[in-house]
Amino acid sequence: MNIPLFKVYMSKKVDDPLLKTIHSGWIGQGEKVKEFEQALQNRIKNPYCLTLASGTHGLHLALRLAGVGFGDEVITSPLTCLYYGSPVLLENGTTRTIGSLVNSGFKGKVLSFNRKTKTFEPKGIIGWIKKDIGNRKWYFLSHERAKRTNGKSGRRNGVFLTEDHRVLSSRGEVRVDSLTENDRILTTEYTPNLRQRELLVGMLLGDGYIRKYKQDAGRARLAIGHAWEQKEWLILKYNCLKSLDMSLPKKKVSSVKRQSGDFKCSIGTYSKACASFGEMRDTWYPKGKKIIPDSITEEDFSWLTLATWYMDDGSLDARYSGATLCTDSFSKEDCEKLISILGSKFGLDARIYEGKRVQYHKDGKLHKSIRYRIHIGNGSNNCIGSADTFFEGISAYVPKTMKYKLPEKFRGIKFNHKLWKLGKADNYYAKPIVELRNPPKQKYCKDMYCLEVEDNHNFTVCDIALKNCTATNWPILMQGAVPVWADVKDDMNIDPNSIRKLVTDRTKAIMAIHWGGYPCDMREIKDISTDYQIPIIEDAAHAFGSRYRHTNIGSCSYSDFTMFSFQAIKSLTSVDGGALFCNKGDDYKRGKLLRWYGIDRESPRTDFRCEEDILEWGYKYHMNDINASVGLVNLEEVDWVIDTARKNAAYYDEALKNIDGIRIVQSDPEKTSSYWLYTILVENRAEFMYLLGSRGIGVSRVHERNDKHTCTKQFKRDLPNLEEVIKKHISIPVGWWVTEEDIEYIVATIKKGW
Repeated sequence: MNIPLFKVYMSKKVDDPLLKTIHSGWIGQGEKVKEFEQALQNRIKNPYCLTLASGTHGLHLALRLAGVGFGDEVITSPLTCLYYGSPVLLENGTTRTIGSLVNSGFKGKVLSFNRKTKTFEPKGIIGWIKKDIGNRKWYFLSHERAKRTNGKSGRRNGVFLTEDHRVLSSRGEVRVDSLTENDRILTTEYTPNLRQRELLVGMLLGDGYIRKYKQDAGRARLAIGHAWEQKEWLILKYNCLKSLDMSLPKKKVSSVKRQSGDFKCSIGTYSKACASFGEMRDTWYPKGKKIIPDSITEEDFSWLTLATWYMDDGSLDARYSGATLCTDSFSKEDCEKLISILGSKFGLDARIYEGKRVQYHKDGKLHKSIRYRIHIGNGSNNCIGSADTFFEGISAYVPKTMKYKLPEKFRGIKFNHKLWKLGKADNYYAKPIVELRNPPKQKYCKDMYCLEVEDNHNFTVCDIALKNCTATNWPILMQGAVPVWADVKDDMNIDPNSIRKLVTDRTKAIMAIHWGGYPCDMREIKDISTDYQIPIIEDAAHAFGSRYRHTNIGSCSYSDFTMFSFQAIKSLTSVDGGALFCNKGDDYKRGKLLRWYGIDRESPRTDFRCEEDILEWGYKYHMNDINASVGLVNLEEVDWVIDTARKNAAYYDEALKNIDGIRIVQSDPEKTSSYWLYTILVENRAEFMYLLGSRGIGVSRVHERNDKHTCTKQFKRDLPNLEEVIKKHISIPVGWWVTEEDIEYIVATIKKGW
């Protein structure tokens, strides 16, 4: 069972309109943007709609329109940094300390992880944080097979970071102080995918081997070598594995002459020392001698595996048209396990043959051993049938120069190169090692740092991927304003009573975040706004489709501005994008200018490419026609998306209401949530998360409180109710993808206790 917390909803009808827009010759801000804005205006019942490149752009634009400037205060609800010497990976593979990058104003690119392509790519630094190191709790994060700084006995490479900094892991973005031994953290290294693993098993069954890397414990190299005549075969394997950092194949000429008078040539390749091959080395060579690991099952075998094994270390038994597979280093018990797999997985009748008895000296002692062979096709007619099955299964995998290993009748089967398209290697996730430890004290290390990286919003230190030091209130800081944190209620929304106590002469805006789609107490907040003449900005990133007192969120009935996000996993997505609704026509007209450099796109011009005078500078925050085309189609089906989430939420409300340790906190009849999140308060949250996670159910706190970040620590204040609910709140799957069977399974899992 795998029930994610989030899932992208994309209409099946989107292809044709999207392709039509792409090939229309106009993909910028054009007619589709106008259509999307009109459709949103009709739905929300507010004529003042500006579509934008993201919801964050909407918040920033709203703050500008509200007149918030440098030093002004914005009341909102809060829902991290690194040590100077942390070595950040640059695009050319070298490293520089994060402190030197920031202090020198570095303009280059750093390595960043792209979640869509699952690759590391160069991305530019668009900002950074530098703060006094203060009294913080520090952790040293490394992983089980990290490189050593000084050989086998040296200290592992790693990074010093504050307890609230997030790391990219197999279960998402996780605080370093929340990592457990069951977690696995993302590294820059790679590990074989399923098909590559099948190839490697075949190589290791034959004469392939993994060399221990003496300079670095826990890491190893894969080495491949063949006679020059088998060059095509080696290059074929190299191309399948080069995403695992294999070196280019190299020719080697022996100093020993053959009888024919020429010199013997060979060709080989090897990987760089890496963690994934270190794991394989420990499994296949636990005491230095190669064995068949207990973890190897028939699921690790395919015809690719058998073809590789045979071409690497097999021979044709011409007498019976059978195959002999060498197993020189394996025990009789290992061979019996292999025969069992050949029979159960492939239906092959194979037998063990006792070959040479050999003896050799090692460690001053005489050792004796028997070399075993596995025969397919010798001894009976049934076995001959097995041999035909074997050769028929592997023939299409065998390249031209290796066809000599096949019986005559199978050599005409054409080599299928598509069978060797094994794909790219998977990302390597390592077992973390977390130590509570202060960084070294050095006189020039009085500050701590973090980077803001474009697009992917993460960067790499040593070989570990780390999250940016970001905050949901970043637009406030972008305006040079001061976030003033208000307390929250049990439903995670801002508390009007706390807002009223925090108003000062410097307060220029109130920002109300509708947590998970559940509306804030907008009537009470509006009363405060009226009393003090302070604009209200609704952050409705989660709340498209929500209603308050029978009015749509976005109508601005209780506010001056409302921002929506149409990011990938929101109820309504345009792939990425957002919208800002305004209460007043003047704000709408000014916002329309500011979202595109301050240029009036609708004014008459003598030269359509040359703008008239720009009265007020603006941004490039507009949406494009491609995003608008996607949004238009998905808007037609968003009611079903939201209604399904509401139906699931209603089931939870009834099923979970009497369970000890769970409290349902979003139940005001005046508020209709879109249920982008279904949030509850639970006792023993860590155990609850582990229970559901181990059963394949996605759970998360979703967002960290912003006042814990190092970059906003100076604004922190005492928020007693937030301190309590932040320890208990958790969100469980509720969206359109959660079926009736899924939700019954989730509830049954919870009822078992945690």
